[in-house]
Amino acid sequence: MEIIDYVKEPLLEPEFEYERDGVYPSTILNINRTKLLYYIGFISMGLGKMGATINLAISENGKEFKKYKNNP
Repeated sequence: MEIIDYVKEPLLEPEFEYERDGVYPSTILNINRTKLLYYIGFISMGLGKMGATINLAISENGKEFKKYKNNP
């Protein structure tokens, strides 16, 4: 495995209620030239409990991902 490129800014940031306390990348699938990034969104539920959702973001270039509109 080799690094072929990188970006300085985060690919994803929390923006919706279901991921308000953080996002964490999980897996990227390459389907033809499209990249499907599955990520986990976190939400605090108080008293040390966390909720998590599995979500999808899609990219054609691997640098800019758009969150799937029907997440979570």
